[in-house]
Amino acid sequence: MLAQFRARYPTGGLVSELLVIRDGQFIVRVLVQSGGVTLASGLATAETLEDAEDRARERALQTLGMGAGTEVRKELLPQIETTLTPPEGPRD
Repeated sequence: MLAQFRARYPTGGLVSELLVIRDGQFIVRVLVQSGGVTLASGLATAETLEDAEDRARERALQTLGMGAGTEVRKELLPQIETTLTPPEGPRD
């Protein structure tokens, strides 16, 4: 997944944040950014910091449609107007 991200967003990056440790669980958020804009985020919890970070990273990248067996979420695709309306005004 990371290779797909690098190919699609060569100047992009991932930011991992440890939010809290509660009841022996690490809660981590990963932000996917490109050009200073956050494109997606993922949140996960696990008993180890590494596992929580890995899961959060996977969730964030899957949101962008990366990874084996993932589909691009339709709401992330640009909307294209498909109906044409004739211009208003006199007709010849």
